[in-house]
Amino acid sequence: MNNSAIQLRLGDLLHAIIKNKRMIIMMALAGLIIGITLSALSFMRGEMSKQYLITASAVVNAENGGGVYPASNASYPRNEDITIANGLVESAIYLLQSDKSLNTLIEDMNLLGITPKDIGSNLSLKQVGTTRIIEMSLYWRSAEEGVQILTTLAKNAKALFQETLGIGNLAVVNEPTSKYLIGGSLNASIWVYMTVLGLVLGVCISALQILIQPTLTNVRDVNTLFGLETLGTIPADSEWFNQDKVSLTSTGASNEITEELSSTAHILRNRLGSGVHKCIYVTSAAHGEGKTAVAANLGVALSDLGYRVLLIDFDFRNPGLGGMFLNTVEYERSLNALYRGDINESEAITTLTGYLDLLPTVVERRGIMMDETTLDLVRRLAQNYDYVLMDTPPVGMVADAMSLNQIADSVLFVMRYDHATLSVIRDALERLDKSGTRVVGCVVNGVTSSGRKGEDEGEAGRWNKASKGKRK
Repeated sequence: MNNSAIQLRLGDLLHAIIKNKRMIIMMALAGLIIGITLSALSFMRGEMSKQYLITASAVVNAENGGGVYPASNASYPRNEDITIANGLVESAIYLLQSDKSLNTLIEDMNLLGITPKDIGSNLSLKQVGTTRIIEMSLYWRSAEEGVQILTTLAKNAKALFQETLGIGNLAVVNEPTSKYLIGGSLNASIWVYMTVLGLVLGVCISALQILIQPTLTNVRDVNTLFGLETLGTIPADSEWFNQDKVSLTSTGASNEITEELSSTAHILRNRLGSGVHKCIYVTSAAHGEGKTAVAANLGVALSDLGYRVLLIDFDFRNPGLGGMFLNTVEYERSLNALYRGDINESEAITTLTGYLDLLPTVVERRGIMMDETTLDLVRRLAQNYDYVLMDTPPVGMVADAMSLNQIADSVLFVMRYDHATLSVIRDALERLDKSGTRVVGCVVNGVTSSGRKGEDEGEAGRWNKASKGKRK
């Protein structure tokens, strides 16, 4: 294994968030439900803060102290008076919210323990467009008291304007009215806070998951972390990955997958060099990586190149290679029967095409031993083929596969994108290292477009986590 670090990038975090989006949404919904539940409990216990929204509206005019309009010098306004009033709106809003105005209001209403800040922080005054109308809203604990505050505020406006501006008055358009808010803004805040908390918790769990148990989310890391060459990357295609049968023609997979398998077959041939009787066993770090599908399809691809290929199922605990081609795998035509001498080699082997043969395995109570008898069988069979591909159990789970080191030229390692953790893959490769096996390369299954694209090592937003071991 290369002496490098496991690179956890910002892209990895985004991938984890997208992958766990359902969990994150569920966490956010759970937070919202908890917030609503807490509010309901508070309401039933009488602890929920009561709050009312008091609204009113008024219009600014240009009356002077005697109720006379300055431009017309009469009790009714002229256009000039309306123009003057329009210029007073912003000043009126400022004065109504000033400490002077609010202190006068508190004194008039004899509000004990209330400060101008208490009222000002809950009071909103807004001009309606370019008109002289001001909309007034107040959040308050008591409907009656809140209505009285807005009423008194409008009532005190004339004296306030005359004292400070020397002109102006406020005429009420809509009388103050109250509306009860369930739990008030504090209650709504609890809902928002709990929802955000659930959302953040879901994201944190996703981030923690990739920090503690990072998986392969970048094909580039196969070489960077493990020193392996990627011989092929199978695009994400659930239909192909979960296939029950392998087509012996190119119509069995998408064009991209077919081309990738053909390219992998060419690369594998070049890496193994010239000669015949090349024995390769296909393994992985854990279950569910797709090694059987890769072995079967790679056998088809090699046979399409004109090489004689034999597929042997050595996954005795969970044989699946035979089922990829045959409707029924019978003992009478299996490795089991050949191993015990019940049939001969020609009877055990099933011919699939002119260049592709299959030696399947069945599950039985008496298991096949990885002994010299088994190895001799493979040696004899290999004399008639250019390539022998052996599907084995995951080397990270079972050590049986490494018994084939005595006859295998190399190992093809299969990884599934974002499946096994990097530590599990690393441990499996270290076991192969210690057994003296040459890993010719790997095939990565189920790769998304972002995983194939990869990311530059200098990209910002990376975390480093030291990896263990060093590949020889």
